[in-house]
Amino acid sequence: MRRALINIIDNCIKYNKPGGSITCTSSMLGVEDDTVTYRMVIADTGIGMSPEFLRHIYEPFAQEDEGARSEFRGTGMGMPIVHGLMELMGSSFDAILMDVMMPGMDGYEAARRIRMSGKPDAQAITIIAMTANAFAEDVKHARRAGMNDHLAKPVELAEIKATLARHRI
Repeated sequence: MRRALINIIDNCIKYNKPGGSITCTSSMLGVEDDTVTYRMVIADTGIGMSPEFLRHIYEPFAQEDEGARSEFRGTGMGMPIVHGLMELMGSSFDAILMDVMMPGMDGYEAARRIRMSGKPDAQAITIIAMTANAFAEDVKHARRAGMNDHLAKPVELAEIKATLARHRI
């Protein structure tokens, strides 16, 4: 859930207007046995999406405006990843799916900082690189940065499940 929310909020930040705002709200809808159901709503004042594009939002590499790839450093993989994560929610998800191409700090540096943070689970948490860079050198680069595994985009749900299973997650 955390990774999905981070991806959505990251998109809100990346595609927002100067001086814009992001609003996050959550409400508990109910409790049944040991299951709690929440509704989370994230809204922003960003550049927006047309109704036509919304039909394609979960398709890998789909972007409303092809210029977004260079202007915002987007890949069109954020929402497909969120969609896949929502499908995985039936299993425990104690891993970090790290997008390598992020604004401000790339995923390699983020992984290094996590490993050096001194937090109790910093060495144990599984970090999986997710990138369109799929050469052997890219896999080595991810491992040198402290990542446990590497998935090349576009990523299929079955690949995510298999990778998590390899790491016993």
